[in-house]
Parts: sequence; C-alpha cells; structure tokens
Amino acid sequence: MKHSIFVTIVLSLLLTGNVWAAMPSNTGGSGLIATRTPDVLSGNSWNASAFLNYTGHLAPSDYSGSYPSGFSRDWSDTNISGIFNYGFIDNLEGGIVFPIDISGGPKSQSGVGNIDVLGKYRFLKGDTTPVSLAATLVVGIPSASKTDVLGSGDTNIGVEANLGYRMGGNNKNMLYLDVGFQQGDYLSKARPTIVQNVPILLASLSYEYAILLEKAYFSVELVGRSSDIGSGSSGSTDIIPLGDEDLYALFGFRYLPTRVTAIAIGLGGGLPDPMRTDTNYVATLGFSYLFNQATSAVRGFIYQRTSAPAKPTGIATGPRIVVVNGCAAGDKTQFFADKIKSAGFNVIQVGRAPTLNYNDSIVIFNEPYYSQAVNILRLIPGSERLARSKVKNTAYDIYVVIGCSGVANAK
Repeated sequence: MKHSIFVTIVLSLLLTGNVWAAMPSNTGGSGLIATRTPDVLSGNSWNASAFLNYTGHLAPSDYSGSYPSGFSRDWSDTNISGIFNYGFIDNLEGGIVFPIDISGGPKSQSGVGNIDVLGKYRFLKGDTTPVSLAATLVVGIPSASKTDVLGSGDTNIGVEANLGYRMGGNNKNMLYLDVGFQQGDYLSKARPTIVQNVPILLASLSYEYAILLEKAYFSVELVGRSSDIGSGSSGSTDIIPLGDEDLYALFGFRYLPTRVTAIAIGLGGGLPDPMRTDTNYVATLGFSYLFNQATSAVRGFIYQRTSAPAKPTGIATGPRIVVVNGCAAGDKTQFFADKIKSAGFNVIQVGRAPTLNYNDSIVIFNEPYYSQAVNILRLIPGSERLARSKVKNTAYDIYVVIGCSGVANAK
C-alpha cells in the first residue's frame, strides 16, 4: 500500500494544478473577464494584472452628417489596463486601475484615462450557502484629458451589488448578477466632440463553467448599460427614462498554468437593440500574477465556493480519509486526524508517509470528492496543496499528508 500511495502522490503533483480560480476582472477587483463577482482576495495577498482591450464601434449611417471634420464615424478603442488588487482582510478587497489609451475615439487619440480606485466588501461568502454577496464602490479620478476627448474632467463615482449563486451545489457551475449606478464619463457616438459626465445604469448576468477545476474556466457574460438616463425620449410614463443603451455578450476563457499565474481571453460583440447607437466588437487578453499569499492559506488564487462539512451525527460517513505524517521534525498526525474527525469526516487510518521530507501539507482526492478535500485543506494551517489523484486508489478516497508547515502551525 505504501508504494501505491507514493506513486499517487508523485503523479498527482506532476499532473494536476493546485489552485482555485479567483482572478481579476479587467474592470478591477476579483471577477470574471468583464464583470466583477462577490469574490475577494484573501487578507494580505495582492495581485498585478495587465489587460489589452480592443473595442470596435460601428455607428449608424445617419450620424455621419453630424460628425465634424477629423472625426471618424466608425472607430475603435485600443487600451492597456494595469490593475492592482489587494486583500486588506478576508472580506475586504481594494483595487486600482490605470488605463492607457493607445488609440481611441473618433479622433484616434491616446493618453491616460480616468484612474479608478475601488473597494469591495463581501457580506456572504457562499461557503455554507449557495449564495454569495458583495458591494463595490468605485471612484474615478479625473486624470483623463478633457482637451483630448479622453475624459470629462469630473470625478466619477459608482456603486454595485455583486451577487453569486452556486448552481445545484455544484462547484463547476456559477451564476452571477451585478447591478449598479454610476455618475460617470460617457462619449456619445452621435456627439463625439465632448465627453460628458452623465448618470449611467449598469447590469450584467454571467455564467461560469469549470472545464477543469483549478485549471480552466469558461464564462458567458451579458453586459448592459444605459448612459445618460433621464434624457431618453420614450415618454414621461417610464419609471426610469432610459438613454443610450448598449448591450453586448462576451465569451471568456481563463487558464491557470501555475498556482499564481492566470491567463484570460475574451471575445464578444454587441447584441441587436434598436435603441443602441452603435455596434461593438470586443476582444480582451489578460495576464495576472499573485504576490504575497496569506501565510495561513498559501493556495494561489482563491475562490471559496464549497459548502462547509456537516457536523458529526454519530457514526461518521462519507469519503474515507487517510491521514499520515510527512515531517521528520514532528508528528501532529493524530492531532489533525482528531480535528478532521470533529468536522464530521470519516478518518479510517492514521499513519506515516513513505518519506518525511514534506514542507507543504498535501490533500489528494479521488473524484468526486473535490468539495470535501477543499474543506479538509481549510482545517490545516500553514502552506498546503490540493491535488487530484490520477491513479485512483481503492483503499481510500482522500489522502492527507501533514507537512512540517502544518506541524509548526498546529493549533
């Protein structure tokens, strides 16, 4: 049995990833590619990201007569966003976005856009229930040039509610809804000579599917906004007279080549709407790196989606757990075995790993026990790794190696 366990450990570490997928959005803060979600970074960790964004605009032909000389009716935006997010505490995240226009607007102008500073507080984690909830405040510093038609020269401010739902308790399926209001900059496609600071309604509905847990994720994001609300001509009977609508769908793919790196690709386009003044084609390419992971949970990009284990109710059931010591400097195997038992898990064996040179603790799981493995990992302090078993062992369902980091932080 010892030899088969050792083979399982080696193959799992070589062939599987050891991260969750909480990556930054190109709008700042943790989220999908184009939208924020209720997820936040763990305390004291931070990440840096760079996104290359392209948006093509095709304005209706009846606007061509109103465009002054030097302004193109059909134009595109290309910009680079540098994004930094920081986890102040486990439920509070801050971020800052530095956008630089390479070529944008109907005059192909370039320069620094408005710098956004944001804070997001998570009220519900979504660990013991399928629902997660956060609120985001965004303040846009008027750093963009009004003369170059890059900004209005006014401060932007917006608030959002970020809602997440774990569908059917399945870690592979997430549904998100964002709604918000912004007093922000807006460049009218019909009047492109000036950027205005107008009221804007924001909303998005997104779905995410884990193609491969901890490694690859696919998302569909439906993003809409109504700019210059209250100025629409739809009549006084409207509760909220809408202005210039814009609605587009984005298909995203995110891949995590290592525990602390993430790559994002997004492609999409505007959806037909007779009230919209243009059609958009969008593309995004992003890269993120995670720094200074929290010492209590060195797990890479973190998405705490799983449900907490049930409390003990007599005889333990569920996946069979083996807990072994992997540290020559001490043995806290029984301590952690008791801790795992008290959380309601079925520990069937306590023993010693084939070698005693593990610094990180490791939790290896057979399918379909990903959720249970995540919850066991949370019970072990210090640096940890999660691995999916490539060679299924019939003697156990989850194999736990207590490394020296866990021994040193046992409490």
